[in-house]
Amino acid sequence: MNNYCKKVSFLNEKFALEYIAKLKKTSYRDIKPVNTYLCPKCLTWHITSIESKEVKEVKYLKRQIENLKTKIIQLQNKSEKI
Repeated sequence: MNNYCKKVSFLNEKFALEYIAKLKKTSYRDIKPVNTYLCPKCLTWHITSIESKEVKEVKYLKRQIENLKTKIIQLQNKSEKI
């Protein structure tokens, strides 16, 4: 740790990403870190459970696709009955 931030600091992004990978395998917490960022205060890398906007958008779009697939199946079943 350093004097500027209370979060765990990593010397570089590689170490932070390796730690995230380790936590994915070993942590039992519900919320796990998924991202790294360079802190403007202490100029070291931190990890966060907050996903990037792009990742959130991809997850949202995948849910939308699954909802549409379900709707298509429902409509196909309905049309077969007619």
